Amino acid sequence: MRSSPLGPLGLGALLVATAACPGRSTPSGFSGANARWELPLVGPLEGGLLLTPVTINGIGPYLFALDPDAPHTVIDAQVAKDGKVVVARGPMAYDEVGKKQQTILGEIYQIELGTLIIDRRTAHVVRLGAFDVGGRRVAGIIGHDILGNGLVVSVDRDRGTATLTARSAWRPAAAPAFAIAYADDKLQGELAEGRRPRRVAQAQVNGETFAMHLDLGGVASQLREPLWERAKLVGREVSVGVVDELGSVRRIAKASEPARISVGGATGEGVAFIPYVDRRAADDVDGALGLAALGAYNFTLVPADRQLLLTPRAPVAAAARIARWDVGPLARCPHAGCVTVRVIDPLQGKPPAEGKPHPGVVVSITRDERAGGMDLELVLEGVVGGVARSELPRLIANLPPNVDRHIDHLGPEWVGVELVVVDASPFPRVCQVKAGGCVDQLAR
Repeated sequence: MRSSPLGPLGLGALLVATAACPGRSTPSGFSGANARWELPLVGPLEGGLLLTPVTINGIGPYLFALDPDAPHTVIDAQVAKDGKVVVARGPMAYDEVGKKQQTILGEIYQIELGTLIIDRRTAHVVRLGAFDVGGRRVAGIIGHDILGNGLVVSVDRDRGTATLTARSAWRPAAAPAFAIAYADDKLQGELAEGRRPRRVAQAQVNGETFAMHLDLGGVASQLREPLWERAKLVGREVSVGVVDELGSVRRIAKASEPARISVGGATGEGVAFIPYVDRRAADDVDGALGLAALGAYNFTLVPADRQLLLTPRAPVAAAARIARWDVGPLARCPHAGCVTVRVIDPLQGKPPAEGKPHPGVVVSITRDERAGGMDLELVLEGVVGGVARSELPRLIANLPPNVDRHIDHLGPEWVGVELVVVDASPFPRVCQVKAGGCVDQLAR
C-alpha cells in the first residue's frame, strides 16, 4: 500500500512517514528530544491484540491496535469524521486473499499515544467498525510508519505497558531468556507492492518444522492447509472471521484442536491454528505465529537487528499494573480499581436443603466516589486463602458512567471464593445483556 501523490484529486502530495533517520535518536515527526515513550495497554491479561488509547487531531481517546506489520497507520471512517480528516482516493492495494481494494487516504496532523506525540502522518481510512473485536470498539491500527525499523518495541503484558525506544538509545534491561533471529521473506511481483516483509523464523508445530511469520499484529496462529497433516493438526468446524489492515474480512470455517509450538527454544501449549492464505507472503512462508502462541512471554521486537526477544512472564501486584493509568481517578482511589467487591452467600455457609442445589452467590461491586461518572472495566480473580483458583475463569466487570453499583449472580462453584481486582481500565467493552453493567467470564 504505497503512498503516492494524489495530484488532481486535490489533497496534494501526501506526507510520507519516515520511521527513522540515520544518526537521529528521535524518529522523524516524534515529539521533543525524547528517545523513549511508554504506552498503557488495554486488556493485557486477555492475550489478545495490543490495544492502546490514541488521540487523533485532538479528538479521542480511541482504542487502536499496535501492528508493526501494517504498512501504514489506519483509522476508521468515524475517526476520520470526528477528527475532520480530509480524505481522497489512494492507489489500489491487495488484501490478504490477493483481491485488489480501493484505498482511501487521509492526512492527520497529530497523533498522540501514551507519552508520544507524532506530527503529520498519512493514514488509510476503512469502514466503521472494521476492527471491533470482543465487544470492544477498536478504531484503528498504529502501523509500521510509526512502529518502524528505527524503534524497539517492548511489551510487558504483566504490567500492561508497551515501550517504544529509539534503537540508538535502547539497551536491554536484562539478558532475554530466548532470542529468536528472523529473516525477511522475499516475495516478488505486483502482490509485494506496498506491503511489509514477513518476519520468518523456523518454528515447530507438534514437533514438525515450518517457516513461520512472527505476527505481532494478529492473535490467531495460521498454517497453510496442505501442511496440516504433516503438523498433525486435527480440524474442527468453526464460524469466525479475521480482518486484515485493509478492513477485508476472511471467513474461517475450520480451526485446529490445540497444538504445541516451539520457536527459538520458547514453547507454547494449547495453540489453535486456522488456515494461512496470505497471498502477499512468499510461497515458502508456511504460516504465522500470532500473539496467543507467545502468550506466556513478554517480548521485545528489535527490527534493526532482526530479533524477537522473549522473557517468561512473572506475577505483578495489581497496584503495579493499574499504576499504568498514572492520571485520573484510577491513580488516586482508596481501593484497587476504584471499587469494593463483595461475594455474598445467601445460605451463609450452610449446606442447601437435602436434594436441592446450592443457589450460588451474589457479587456486589460498588464504585468509589472518586471514580464517579467514568467508564470502568475490572478484571477479577477468584482467591481462596490468598491463593488464586486457577480452575476458575477470571471475570470481567463493566460499570458504565451512570452506574455506581452492580449486582450479579454467580454459580455455586464460587461459594467461599473471594474476588479481588487484578486489573482496571477506563475502556470497557460494551455490555451485551444489561445496560446497567455486566459481569462476564474471561477464558484463561
